[in-house]
This record gives sequence, structure tokens and C-alpha cells, in this order.
Amino acid sequence: MSQVVKYASVRPTSSLNLLSHREIHGLLCSDPEIQRLFRECSLAVLNAGSAEDGADMVLKTYQDFSIEVIPQSRGIKLEVHNAPAPAFVEGRMINGIREHLFSVLRDIV
Repeated sequence: MSQVVKYASVRPTSSLNLLSHREIHGLLCSDPEIQRLFRECSLAVLNAGSAEDGADMVLKTYQDFSIEVIPQSRGIKLEVHNAPAPAFVEGRMINGIREHLFSVLRDIV
């Protein structure tokens, strides 16, 4: 089995750090198809640089992967569970990967 990071909490550095209550509500109430797409695109971002890049294999390898949008006062954070370990250095998500995750969120939602 591939190595995973069991839990990480990440916040945006710029573009999504201040959101209205309406925008946050929109993120939390997306339809299941959008949530599935966000999960799969996020997993692809977290798996960047891996030798295995086949979508079906990555989804199977990280079937326990989950990502959740958590509202904060005037913003959001992402809670990530069972993510590919190479996306982290010393327990912290690589900055470029974190930025790409929030770009995926912004573009999909």
C-alpha cells in the first residue's frame, strides 16, 4: 500500500482567504457530482509527480482519500484525510500543491 498522510488541515494563502457567508454556503452545498469531481481533481493534484498517474489506479490506491471544505470566520480551510505522502514535506503540504488545491476548488465550484 502507498504511504499516506492521515490528516492535514490547510488554509489558502491568498485568493480564498476572505469569502462572504453566501460564498461559503455555496461551497458547502454543492451537488454530489461537483463534490466527486473536486475529490478526484484534488487527488490528482496531490498525486502530482508520482510514477503512477492512471486515474483508475490512483483512485483505487487512495480509495480512503477524502477532502472536506470547512467554514471559518471569513474564509475556509480544507481538511484532507489519507492523502498521498509525497505531497508533504515534514508533515506540511508543499506550498505549490496547496495553491493548486485551492485553484481546483475555485475553478470547480
